[in-house]
Amino acid sequence: MNDRTTEQEEQAARLDYLHAQVADKREAVQRSHAAINHCTALLVSSLNGETVTESGQRLSVADVTKGVDAIRAMHVLLTNELAELEKALRAERSRNPPRGKELMDTVEALSAGKRKR
Repeated sequence: MNDRTTEQEEQAARLDYLHAQVADKREAVQRSHAAINHCTALLVSSLNGETVTESGQRLSVADVTKGVDAIRAMHVLLTNELAELEKALRAERSRNPPRGKELMDTVEALSAGKRKR
């Protein structure tokens, strides 16, 4: 019985860790997406010859394009990492599916995560 309890606690800890990692990665993906949108707006402003920084400095199209490319690369990396974490979470859940209250908590957590997107 004690070994079973320890195993359940370890599984719960792994699931909690994976849930936290997925939530953090989702947030990072959302931030990178927002950064891409911001840089795209800067690029449009730069193409129109407008001042694009708070200090009044005009950024070149090449500078903004480099920034957009770097952020997009990071966004792809974060999205791939998120997919791997979600896959690991599904695999962990399939080994020992949650029961009762755990199942309802999982459903609520997933629903909350989908609403944030």
